[in-house]
Amino acid sequence: MSSLLPRISLPIVIALLVTAALPAAAQSWTGAGPDDNWTTGANWAGGVPPASGPATQLTFPASAPRRSPLVDSPWTVNQVFFLGSYTMTGQAVTFDGLSAAILALGSTVTFSNPIVLAAPTTIGGSSGIFILNGPVSGSGSLTASAATGAITLRGANTFTGGTIVGAGPLILEGSMPGPVTVDSAGIFTGSGTVNGAVTVSGAGAILRGGPVISTGNLSMAASTTLSMSIDGPAAGQYQSINVTGAVDISDARLTLSGAYTPALGDTFVVVTNDGTDAVAGTFAGLPEGATATFNGVPLRISYVGGSGNDITLTAIAALAADVVQVPTLSEWALILLAAIIGTLGLSRTRRQ
Repeated sequence: MSSLLPRISLPIVIALLVTAALPAAAQSWTGAGPDDNWTTGANWAGGVPPASGPATQLTFPASAPRRSPLVDSPWTVNQVFFLGSYTMTGQAVTFDGLSAAILALGSTVTFSNPIVLAAPTTIGGSSGIFILNGPVSGSGSLTASAATGAITLRGANTFTGGTIVGAGPLILEGSMPGPVTVDSAGIFTGSGTVNGAVTVSGAGAILRGGPVISTGNLSMAASTTLSMSIDGPAAGQYQSINVTGAVDISDARLTLSGAYTPALGDTFVVVTNDGTDAVAGTFAGLPEGATATFNGVPLRISYVGGSGNDITLTAIAALAADVVQVPTLSEWALILLAAIIGTLGLSRTRRQ
């Protein structure tokens, strides 16, 4: 029965869900006022600003003339829908209530003001790009679900409810507490620091190195992927992960990309493991000492490299092909002479 159902891509599904979720009673930004302030009634349909509370739902349409709303007073909302690209500034916006969310369709949304998660909050949509420059705080959790877009966290974030990366990339350029769970079609990457555990558990989940991303305990389940780009031999030219705590890679896959062709002896520290605790598990098909070919160069993997418990890849010389050497004429003569002498000796032995 299920084989008769049409196949629908994840972005289309999320787009349909976001469109269906648009509340008919949501108050809409018109940007028709003389300034960008949220408290200016003329900027909102109906001529009055929205109430501040956990039931408030707002829509920011693509047709509004003002795309840089200034939150000139702390505000609490439940859901915010962006149908066009906007830049938000000003004071803190708190997300509270049931199914709190920041959603976008095919637009770029930048929050430079603080965000407070008072309840579990989803950030996502279809083809939405979210850039959170300000700090994210509060006791709520964050679920990243940008199907074909991306979410970037740049601030010194302190929210304590944990993070789930369920779809699309979450790019950490600042800092955040853990735990972080990368699941399903999630991708977690960046150059920031997670002050807590990172668990990669979904079969399609990807952890991608920074230039350098730092974590607490790192746990990767089988069928997850650690993806690294190598664009040079020096630190910062290739992606890596710093781990403060335990490392368990449990038969995860390792994939390499990049244009650099390694030179003999180049060593890339894929995972820097602090302390003396050993790496648990190995990458799928890559036991200690095995090689992976990257741009035609064999790289030998070690789980006891670096300071003794780091995961490293070292470029080694390719094994030379067997060479068949054809004898010269003089060598053929010597071979023939040896054969004749051997034959004569054999005949003499038989006569005796």
